[in-house]
Amino acid sequence: MAEATGLIDTAIAPVIGKDTIDLSVSSQVRWGFKALELALALDNTGSMAAKNKMTELKAAVKLLFSILKKNSRVPDDTKIAVIPSTPSSMWAPRSWMHPGSSTTPR
Repeated sequence: MAEATGLIDTAIAPVIGKDTIDLSVSSQVRWGFKALELALALDNTGSMAAKNKMTELKAAVKLLFSILKKNSRVPDDTKIAVIPSTPSSMWAPRSWMHPGSSTTPR
């Protein structure tokens, strides 16, 4: 919560004996959401073994989950799908994407 107080000089009110006006304000910002559906596509291929990448990915996902849980207002208002990456799910140019190709998608 933020609060502020102050005095404002008046322009016309001095004729009635009021040189300043007391001012007091407060404000509160609330972060939250009613419901959230989140899908995470996570790389779990062999390339993640190098340079501690998988450990860092797990730590980041755990942190995200804890933040979302802490900010949830109602049980089950946050739904999360975790989609592991596999070689067959990786996007790569395929011959079926090119016009005139007779190869069908797999």
